Amino acid sequence: MVAASNGATVVATEKGDVYLLADYQCKKLASRQLNIKKVLVSGGSLDHRVAPQTLNEGLGEKVTILALDEAGRVFCRRSSGSVRPCRWAYGRQVFMSDIALSKTAMMFVTQEGEGFSGVWAGECKKVEGKKDGGVEVCGGGHSSAATVYERVRLAKIPHVHRAVGITTDSKGRNFGVLQSDPKTSLFEVPSVTPSCFYQHFADLLQEADETDAIHDVSLQAGDRVFPAHKYILSARSEFFCKLFRCERGSSDSGGMVAAVEAASDGEVQVGEDAAGCDLLILEKVPADMLEYALAFIYTNSCELLVHGTRPRGVPSTPDQGHEQVQDTEAQERLISSLQELDLRGRSALEVYRSLAPAGQRDDQDKAKKKASRPGKKAKEARGDNKGGANPVKALQGIAKKLGLASLSA
Repeated sequence: MVAASNGATVVATEKGDVYLLADYQCKKLASRQLNIKKVLVSGGSLDHRVAPQTLNEGLGEKVTILALDEAGRVFCRRSSGSVRPCRWAYGRQVFMSDIALSKTAMMFVTQEGEGFSGVWAGECKKVEGKKDGGVEVCGGGHSSAATVYERVRLAKIPHVHRAVGITTDSKGRNFGVLQSDPKTSLFEVPSVTPSCFYQHFADLLQEADETDAIHDVSLQAGDRVFPAHKYILSARSEFFCKLFRCERGSSDSGGMVAAVEAASDGEVQVGEDAAGCDLLILEKVPADMLEYALAFIYTNSCELLVHGTRPRGVPSTPDQGHEQVQDTEAQERLISSLQELDLRGRSALEVYRSLAPAGQRDDQDKAKKKASRPGKKAKEARGDNKGGANPVKALQGIAKKLGLASLSA
């Protein structure tokens, strides 16, 4: 293999010999290096007398050689010294799979696919010792028993995780990294199972019991009690977050009572459930609406928000029973009027002629419809106005009280 720069050339033969061609000379740098994988060179000088119009005298640069072997080790030669191994000033040991060299810096790719930039940190020597195995000395000093190496300070290149190759321009102003496909070595695309997060929270709410040791608060609406968990309620509801924060800030034993009085304006009463935990009695909240709100707090959804679901637990009013009585009376009047006509043995034409004229029948029908049509006050009393008996509107009102912004909007 061969590598060249502006003023130098490095050649590695099949026999493992490494030669440097520079300044009209051929120098043998190493021998029996049979496992060299890549070699690079930078710097050198050209004879200015060859092209005096282009080259100037004394503008050459020091020759730097970088070599990589099959084991991931890196060797270098700087200026006129000998070939030395490189040691890394980094928190862990790394082995390289590719290298790049410029005038100002070096770049590396590890066998794990990471990318690094490196700068020279100076010459160091490892002096062999009998007891501790050796001492590293950086800077001056000479010893025949010392192993000299070049120390390189590494800095990790961000966003490089699957690198297989790297290159840079001669001045070190730009570089490129080749990365493998994320799906390399995959025989099949991995499948991700659907998340069970919300289902687990739904099970936590449904399996909670007044006598267990997991819940720490209970909510009562009407004659129903719902064991719950303060942490989850505080995380999802502004009302409960303010309530439990005031409780923690109170130092006396009646902290919950004081917190409820400060946060609920008298709409919530405090008690104690079967397990001795705090019991919050929500007097103005229907039990079914509280159940929907708790389901939304735990699972970010509830039965009422599912398309096509028929609302359950809608409270009945006396007006609804009154309407059923009216429908029964209307059916009875229709049957009795048909009996009065004495339709037996008569044709349809005879029955039609015996009825009142068409105009008079229309006036009578309009009068009956007007009389049977309920007024505005009757609609409001019966709850037929918009939002009156709408369970979604009722749930939004409860959500607004409990501070569930995403549900009340």
